[in-house]
Amino acid sequence: MMGKIGGIQFALFDIQKKIYIFICFIVLSLGESLSASRPLVLVVVGPPGSGKGYLATRIVGDGPNRVHISAGDLLREQVNQETEVGRLIAGIVRNGDPVPNAIIHPLIRDKFTEALAQNRLVIMDGFGGQSREDVPFFRDLLNEINLGDRVMVVCLNSTNEACQRRMVTRIICNNCARVYNLNTCPPQTPGVCDVCRTPLSERPQDNVGTIRARLVRFREVMAPNYAQFQQFFHWMTLDVDLEDRDQQIQRFLDALNDWPEGAYPDWVHAPGL
Repeated sequence: MMGKIGGIQFALFDIQKKIYIFICFIVLSLGESLSASRPLVLVVVGPPGSGKGYLATRIVGDGPNRVHISAGDLLREQVNQETEVGRLIAGIVRNGDPVPNAIIHPLIRDKFTEALAQNRLVIMDGFGGQSREDVPFFRDLLNEINLGDRVMVVCLNSTNEACQRRMVTRIICNNCARVYNLNTCPPQTPGVCDVCRTPLSERPQDNVGTIRARLVRFREVMAPNYAQFQQFFHWMTLDVDLEDRDQQIQRFLDALNDWPEGAYPDWVHAPGL
């Protein structure tokens, strides 16, 4: 009798052990799956007119579950919706002052967190150059959500002259904020947005005087702030003035479509270099 009971207990123990091993296998597999599914974050920086929006459009259109967040578009969205924050932003912009961190940082946090929950890849541009606190804020935000090691910064290089040539031929959709260039990235139908079919128009600030002032401010104030990105995250450079720009972009897109966890191509610089 005791032998039979002992045999039953041993069999039960063996079953429990197998169930435990199976559960452990499922948990480990789920952990690996969740790790592999973590979103990738791209930060695009460069002077006004260097083509940040164009590059973001190429990236978004090259694969599913990708979204582009532009800090400027985010502010304009608040103004167009006439929210309380939007009215504050409109007044600040009219006076020619930069939007303070107390306004822009919560907007970035909310929009960015929402986008990450819905997409596999999030492209951020136009944020990080207004103040010395922008990049540390963004680094802390990414570390909070365990994505500090899933970031790459794309630095666009372009001369003032080339940027000015692009901006004076730039047109924009005031409905969906998509930007076109009459020379390098024209709409399929002249004067009409490809996405929402809204008439396109020139931006008031895309005149020569304003463009030159923005480029001076970028070189003197914003570029040193943006340089902090290279201290915290992996980064690469893309010279958009070179004739092989499109080939460089395509190489980047090809690598992006098969980006392994924790690995970067050899042409991507480590933080701080």
